[in-house]
Amino acid sequence: MARIGHDARITKGLAVVVLVAVAAALTGCSSSSSSGSQRAAGMGGSVLKDKADMLKLKEAISASTAALNDLLTDPQRDLKPQYKAFTSALAKVDSLAKKTRERGAAIQAGLDKHLDTWREQVTSIQDETLRQQALDRVAQSKESFRRLYGELTAFKEALTPYVGSLKDVERYLNTDLTPTGLKTISASANKAIAAEKDIQARIDSVVAELTRVADELTAGQQKTAQ
Repeated sequence: MARIGHDARITKGLAVVVLVAVAAALTGCSSSSSSGSQRAAGMGGSVLKDKADMLKLKEAISASTAALNDLLTDPQRDLKPQYKAFTSALAKVDSLAKKTRERGAAIQAGLDKHLDTWREQVTSIQDETLRQQALDRVAQSKESFRRLYGELTAFKEALTPYVGSLKDVERYLNTDLTPTGLKTISASANKAIAAEKDIQARIDSVVAELTRVADELTAGQQKTAQ
């Protein structure tokens, strides 16, 4: 009787293993048919998050420029509160700038992977004409994404020296926070303030491209909240 009970448990255990394996196989099959649209929707949502971070950076840059301009044009007897307002705003700019630079590379890597997977999947289409049409669509999306890559690269190349110039002003004033120090640094500080216009225009260009790519990725699907 013990032997029979032992055999029954083994049989039951094997049945569970088989059922799990079958369920996993069925899950894999069902997900593969919709993986393309799911992957695109996921990428679209990720791109929109990066757009939100770009808009936060835009606000932070405006705040840091305003704080620096206030310090230069309307210095108070006690310069420390104004300087602190500038350094606090600049710290946020620096943090968001690092994040957007890192995300720029991640966006490109994610979209390239999306294209590679898409291309790999459509090569299994047996009809030659239909397969070529699908490959043409992949190529069109690749060209579309290159526009975003170009804007991200140009933005990154402009952002790094811009933030560096603001941080130089911060470092200088940290060693000479006096009316004379303000007068000495004013030329460099005003140059950095004037550069904000170009940086903000580049952010607007990147945001426009992120919006366009997100719309392209989610076309025909339920819109991701923006």
